Amino acid sequence: MNFLLFQIVISCVWFFTSCVVDFVAIPTVFRELHALEGGVIWGGQIGVNLFRQFNMLEIFWAFLLLAVTFFNNEWTSKLGKIKNILVGFLFIIAILYTFYLSPHITAAHKIIMTPGILPGGIDAASGELDFFHRAYVSVEKIKVLGLLALIIFQGISWKRVLKNGGAKVC
Repeated sequence: MNFLLFQIVISCVWFFTSCVVDFVAIPTVFRELHALEGGVIWGGQIGVNLFRQFNMLEIFWAFLLLAVTFFNNEWTSKLGKIKNILVGFLFIIAILYTFYLSPHITAAHKIIMTPGILPGGIDAASGELDFFHRAYVSVEKIKVLGLLALIIFQGISWKRVLKNGGAKVC
C-alpha cells in the first residue's frame, strides 16, 4: 500500500510540474521575450537551459517511479501490467528527452547563435531545430497524457486497496 501511495505522489508531482512548465512558464517566457529586440533568440536560450535542467529532474522522477514500481511487483493483474508498461514507457520518454532530443535542439540552437555562420548553415540548423522542437513538443504531449493515464490507473488501484481494507491489490 505504501508503494502505491508513493507511486501516486511521484506521478502527480511529475504531471503537475510538467503542466506548469508546459502551459505556464514557457509560454510566459516566450510571450514576454518576443516583444523585446532579440527576444526570440534569448527565449530559445532560456528554453534550452530550462528544459536541460527539467529533463534531469524528469530522469530522477522516472527512475524513482520505475524503482518503486519494480519493488511493488504488480505483474499479477491486468491493471498492474498496464501501470508497469506505462511506467516503462515514461522512463523511455525521459531518456529520449535527455539524451537525444535536447542535445539536438541545443546543438542546432548553438549553430544559429554563432556569429559569422553562412546563411545556408543557419537555414540547415533552423530546419533541424524546427524538426527536433516539433518532435519534443509531440513527445511532451504523449508524456503528459501517459502520466494522466497512469494517475487514473493508480487511482483505481488505490480505490481497490481501500475497498479491501488496505490489503495489497493491484
